[in-house]
Amino acid sequence: MKEHEFLEEEIPFGTLARFGLTRDMIDDLPVGELRRIYGGEATSVLPIRVADESGNIIKSRTRFMLVRRADGDADVMFFPAMTRADIERFSPESRKMLLDGQPIVAEMPISDDGTETMSFVQIDRCTNQVMAVPTSVVERNLKMLADEFDLNSSELKLLQSGVPMSVIIDEELVTVGVDLHRHNAVRISEGDVESWKNDKHRQWEKFNFGVNGCWVSNDDGGLDYVAESAYSEEMWAEMRRRNNEQHCASRKQ
Repeated sequence: MKEHEFLEEEIPFGTLARFGLTRDMIDDLPVGELRRIYGGEATSVLPIRVADESGNIIKSRTRFMLVRRADGDADVMFFPAMTRADIERFSPESRKMLLDGQPIVAEMPISDDGTETMSFVQIDRCTNQVMAVPTSVVERNLKMLADEFDLNSSELKLLQSGVPMSVIIDEELVTVGVDLHRHNAVRISEGDVESWKNDKHRQWEKFNFGVNGCWVSNDDGGLDYVAESAYSEEMWAEMRRRNNEQHCASRKQ
């Protein structure tokens, strides 16, 4: 089995449950989210609940990903939401770019031994965590993109510096650029560079119904869980609509 691939039976449901993420909630996640988990990628931002030493319940939000320990067992790594991003190490100009949502290129100590590596750096707008991915990992995807869009070496160099670029594809203006929120670190959006920067495309449908409840996509790109017993009238109406569509589709077959 590959180091970053996991099976359902490996998920440490007990650990997740201690943070308020029950097995029912995990099982009800959208299929794409489950694929991320099994593939060792970080989840969308999810709600968690923990008790402090006095027994008070503290609500927060976090991403999590599965990691493999030295003994081969699966464990959980959390990326909790922070009040603000720690970007003091960067220059004033770089800090401004990061706070504006732009990726930058900088040396970061992301290896196990603390060696600094040239990396793309960006702030996770949902958690204020500073994300960093070695440029060598992303550049292969950028080169494939450049080949697909027939970009020249100068245009590719701009992309590799973190600058988004607009191109005409099938007579439509689209903009491409590095976005560490995406699993392949590249995002393509319709429109110009300004539209690309402001793009808040919802990754999931608003309502993602499961067996025991529903994950609701919020405006911050995260997910909130609602048990079936707490569904709103809007949610029941949406469920009835989808059931009717499925019934009509099955009758046509």
